[in-house]
Amino acid sequence: MGKLFDKPMSELREAFVRARFAEPAMFGREDIEEWLDNPAFDTVSFDRAPEFLRHFSLVWKDVNLSWVLRTKATPQSESPEWFLWRIQLKSGYDRNAMNAIIATLQLGGAQVYYPWNNVVGHGPVVLIENDVYSITYPIDTFDPIMCVRKTDVRAVLEILNGEINNQRPKMDEVRTYFKTEAGKAISIAREAAQRDFDEAVAVSADGTKIVKAQWVFVVGANTGNRRGTLFPASELTEKKAIVREPIVRKEVFNYDVDSPVRFYMHSRPRGEKFPPQWLYTIHPRNGTAKILIINRNDFPHVLPLGGREIVV
Repeated sequence: MGKLFDKPMSELREAFVRARFAEPAMFGREDIEEWLDNPAFDTVSFDRAPEFLRHFSLVWKDVNLSWVLRTKATPQSESPEWFLWRIQLKSGYDRNAMNAIIATLQLGGAQVYYPWNNVVGHGPVVLIENDVYSITYPIDTFDPIMCVRKTDVRAVLEILNGEINNQRPKMDEVRTYFKTEAGKAISIAREAAQRDFDEAVAVSADGTKIVKAQWVFVVGANTGNRRGTLFPASELTEKKAIVREPIVRKEVFNYDVDSPVRFYMHSRPRGEKFPPQWLYTIHPRNGTAKILIINRNDFPHVLPLGGREIVV
């Protein structure tokens, strides 16, 4: 068969990993590993890298957030100017009144922690014994309401960002902690992406897209789309087919594996040289499976042995 891929599978695999890193739901940048290794590494943008937030949520799943604050953050005795300015600008609350509220909490034994001033919408976190609360301040004049609520992981993470960016006493410890945990999150994401690539039966020419399926049906060349061979996915994961967009995606219920394949072959014109690829999601009585239907020309290798021929 002719050559379909210009790059070796190892390069396509790495391209897929980096494309996964760049997804907005992951890290939002393909060079996240280089970012981590940069000597200037400091704060973590959790709004741009949701995977970091998910990682810390798992790490702290059974941890009382009060322990995190006591061991990794520094309480402040006075409210920073940026906080008082925003309170007065966005809500109309008097800054002196806010100072008085904070002072009253501190007289009662509360400790107050502040985030980095560039994190819009995140205010102080108040520690009272083992309970942790967030003071949420208004972000615009249309909703000038302040509230106190039980804090969450994101709020505490922004307190730690503030420890670094405002050069508080524990900034080096927090920077090291962030770097270690961020490295773990990236390694886990890399391993998952590599595993997905290895389990895929087809990959795009640039490596950024894959298709995973339980079955692959290869329509024979020069058969008028009426004959092909069905393979379990394990036979094609090492030497992959090429993804040709757009893939037609269909979903059917109470079908066996053969029925969608036969329907596909019946539906294609006999003289069609490059029929579109179809990805069927089937729901037989015993679960869910996917079948990728490709043309023989989409698989640039010798077909493996052990497939089952289907003719219509």
